[in-house]
Amino acid sequence: MGLFDKLFGSSQPKKEDTLYDDFKATAGPLVVNGYRRIAAQRGCAPGSNVSDQEILVIYEMVLTTFQKVAHERGEHLPAAILNNIALFFLQKYQMIGQANVQFFTEHVAYEALRYHEEVCAKNTASRSNSFDELWDSSATFVQNLRSSHSSLG
Repeated sequence: MGLFDKLFGSSQPKKEDTLYDDFKATAGPLVVNGYRRIAAQRGCAPGSNVSDQEILVIYEMVLTTFQKVAHERGEHLPAAILNNIALFFLQKYQMIGQANVQFFTEHVAYEALRYHEEVCAKNTASRSNSFDELWDSSATFVQNLRSSHSSLG
């Protein structure tokens, strides 16, 4: 604490770190290193022009959005599927999102809504939460995303 703070008091009280803050501080480097390793092995995004902070923001945005959709459907998406979806969107961010962040954000929301509507329509007659069916529907979703945007790269 500086002399000014001792005389006049601190201008802002220090915020206590929450358990979530501690988790993010620990998990963040693991997420970034994992995606950087995948990028190096496969020659895909995220490249060096995507910052660590951007990776974390995209990761959190994509996972939060798709987990919310799954929750609304009463289902759980496994981490492997969510991470694959995040990798797909990291690729899209590197290709188009850095130049137009608003479009990228709207695109994530659009694809999550599209996924929600397509899968809900398919499961209306017989709804099941089995892992295999969930895996197949999510894998199909990622394949559809890739094929529908193949003109982008």
